[in-house]
Amino acid sequence: MDYLKILLDGICSPNEREHLEKYFIREQKKAEEEYFEAEEFFSGLNKAVEHLEYFVNKRVNEQKGEFYLMKMAKSKEHREYAEDELKLFNPDNYPFNLAHLDREHSRIGITIGFSYIAVIKEAINKAKGALPPQQPKEETRQETPKTFEELFTHQEEKLINDCIDVLKRVEPPILTENNKYNLGSKSKGAIVAWVKALKAKGFLRSNISDPIIAKHLNTRFGGLELGEDGRTLRNLETTSYNKYYTNLLNLLPDLPLSTEGKNR
Repeated sequence: MDYLKILLDGICSPNEREHLEKYFIREQKKAEEEYFEAEEFFSGLNKAVEHLEYFVNKRVNEQKGEFYLMKMAKSKEHREYAEDELKLFNPDNYPFNLAHLDREHSRIGITIGFSYIAVIKEAINKAKGALPPQQPKEETRQETPKTFEELFTHQEEKLINDCIDVLKRVEPPILTENNKYNLGSKSKGAIVAWVKALKAKGFLRSNISDPIIAKHLNTRFGGLELGEDGRTLRNLETTSYNKYYTNLLNLLPDLPLSTEGKNR
């Protein structure tokens, strides 16, 4: 999930910017439909804010640095000007242009001031606090499938092969034609995106632990080498995950209505 895009869409839209708290609540509900839990969503959103805050602070510090350099100028007029500016320095006078973070080139000229970061953080906290308290989850029996195929809710060979095939149809391919992992060690978020997309489509059983899933993925896809603890499958904040998730979700077949619930 592209949390930075969600954040920028909110603060760049005049209507959403006026009601950021409600905007974040709506986006969380959308994420929930794709099997993202609230804690997971708001954690990702906060990381996007940290990313934005870094660039806002960088812009402010660069400007302050220019004034300090100006204090060493030969011209007395320039030195006095720099000293006056530093005495009255206001970070909000030097906003950050969001076009520098824009992948779609649709935010040229839109800026954000230093103090607005606090406004965003407050809106996120309020949105998170406005959610109804989560009911304790009932204890569910964790199943331990003995084969890769048993991870799936529907174990028809063709259907499973179709799900695997999408990993070879993206660019660059995640798998080779003989089912070997094709990307580097830092790009395993692509496999995480596939697992998340499978769950969103209803193909993967929900009562299987991440270590078990990781074990069977490692067995099926040579060279993958996910950690045995399955922690990699919970890391959704990667470039590879964001790059592949939507594409994989669209390429996966739909769950067959005629066999829904079979082999669960």
